[in-house]
Amino acid sequence: MNLIDDSETEHKFNKDQEMVSEKSLVKKFASLDEAMYAINVFEESSKTNFIVIEKKNFGNKDFWPCIPITEFTGVPHVIVGGKVFNCHLGKDMSLTKKRKYVEQRDKNQGEDHVFIKRRQCLQNTKKMDCPAKIFVYHLISFPGFQLEKDSTRNRKVTAQTLKNSFEQNIDKDKGIHSYMIKFPKLSDHKNHATSGELANIREKVDPRVNKIVELYRSGVRKASEIKRHTDTYVRHELFPGGDLPEDSRRRFYPTQKDISNLMSKDRYEGKNSVLDQQNVVDLVSNWQ
Repeated sequence: MNLIDDSETEHKFNKDQEMVSEKSLVKKFASLDEAMYAINVFEESSKTNFIVIEKKNFGNKDFWPCIPITEFTGVPHVIVGGKVFNCHLGKDMSLTKKRKYVEQRDKNQGEDHVFIKRRQCLQNTKKMDCPAKIFVYHLISFPGFQLEKDSTRNRKVTAQTLKNSFEQNIDKDKGIHSYMIKFPKLSDHKNHATSGELANIREKVDPRVNKIVELYRSGVRKASEIKRHTDTYVRHELFPGGDLPEDSRRRFYPTQKDISNLMSKDRYEGKNSVLDQQNVVDLVSNWQ
């Protein structure tokens, strides 16, 4: 399978390049940071969210497969790992867990002196079986073993030579790491909106809008006050002097409920942090 198409290859990521189209894009990046940043930009521009559903030896530079794969460019490379991102509205991977929870809940409800508060839920899952996926491949190429002439025999000879060098720990440091990403077409998304207000409210809160946790940790406790500060941050820090995103985009304008959830999450994680536990130990020791 040919992963590399020179016409669709970029070694340096440019945020202004078109990332959303009606054809699958294959892009090449020189570093993992650039690759992950490109995925974030793709999510922002397509108003979609993706979550990791599969990972194998991804980012593990100590893993070396014994069989190299040679591309039509003549430069041999190995695929050392991969990662698959699925649309967050894809297949529900927790159906079995949810079913067991419902069965246990109903069982406990039938016992004496047990009351379980229930909220009305019109839809028990946000999943819509969307098949859209992002594929990321971690590659190491070896220009020093480039084929002078492309033929089946030359490929086999080069592959064996490279395999022998692996076994003898020769030339491993001469490999060039890169990351190939195959982005989906916009039409690959099914059963949910990818434009308009419905798509906007399905977005996740942008990681750059980190003022929520910062303000909470500094002592601000009202969600309404935090929202006022984050709106100002988006206007003056993320989009200074430029066109502002739509007010309905949850990615940049989280609701007060989103802010409350993030505050609760940070409070919960703080209670279980190693630092917090150590503080408790120190206080008990001093008291004694």
